[in-house]
Amino acid sequence: MNNKVCKEYIREIKTVFPVKSKQEREYIKNLSNDIADFCEQEGITSKEELYNNYGSPIDVVSVSYTHLRAH
Repeated sequence: MNNKVCKEYIREIKTVFPVKSKQEREYIKNLSNDIADFCEQEGITSKEELYNNYGSPIDVVSVSYTHLRAH
């Protein structure tokens, strides 16, 4: 992934996670891959585009905890 915007967005998400258990690390890894694929396919040029598709980093963390607790 060469897109600086996408890398920065992923870094922000990782920063917001307060604790990184094995399950959370796996979730972040999968999410990072999804975001990287999305950035390549859509030619993302701004974080606003990522926010519109995935939400803010805080939104992403909130959704992840809901997802992780369900499993």
